[in-house]
Amino acid sequence: MLDTKLKRALLLAMMAAPLAILSPAHAQRVDPMRFELEPSGAGTQTTLQVTNTRSFPITIEVVPNSLSIDENGNETLGPAEDDFLIFPPQAVIDAGASQAIRVRYIGEGALDSSKAYRIGINQLPIDMREGGESGVAVTVNFATLVNIVPANTRSNLTVREMTALEGGNWQMLVSNEGSRYARMSDLDIRLSQGERSLEVDSTETKGWFDKNLILPGSQLYVTMPAQEGFDPRETTITLVESQ
Repeated sequence: MLDTKLKRALLLAMMAAPLAILSPAHAQRVDPMRFELEPSGAGTQTTLQVTNTRSFPITIEVVPNSLSIDENGNETLGPAEDDFLIFPPQAVIDAGASQAIRVRYIGEGALDSSKAYRIGINQLPIDMREGGESGVAVTVNFATLVNIVPANTRSNLTVREMTALEGGNWQMLVSNEGSRYARMSDLDIRLSQGERSLEVDSTETKGWFDKNLILPGSQLYVTMPAQEGFDPRETTITLVESQ
């Protein structure tokens, strides 16, 4: 990682310079943005491809962080440098060029359940444009999602609460009592109320939810569209991972 003096200088430069927000199409591009690794064996590593789509060189730093998500969907990141081997940890990428970043998990190998991290691809505030160019130096950061998934783990989702919200939506509290993370966008949904029932597969539900990732051993409040003919106080919802 960068030494303390250089980090301090970069932080001061970033605070002093005005920043703007650019869409990813005008910054670097990272692929893949979401992936899985295994806790041990051949599946512990992958390669990220970072492409500089700008007209001047950029400098990036790759930083791993552990990820936890509370019941309201708020993310908390923690340092996780000891859990990953990343090469190179910093790189200068020329305009229009790509840089391969090798990411290898070296943390605990005997996991009982999946574990989530974010790998930050952070552009450092170093203006590397030619002296004749003018404009504001802009930094754009990406945070990829990686789940470390042991073999034979499964999610187990239960809807604990269901209430009607103003505006025609329902809110439900989903609990994951399994050993593997789940994504709401990958779920088939079955609703039942008395003799009435409805099954909706994940191809239709992908745009339903305001939040997506449910880690093992956690709960998440999720908002979805109300379903006509069903009363949320009397409806049973079953969530099943799409096959």
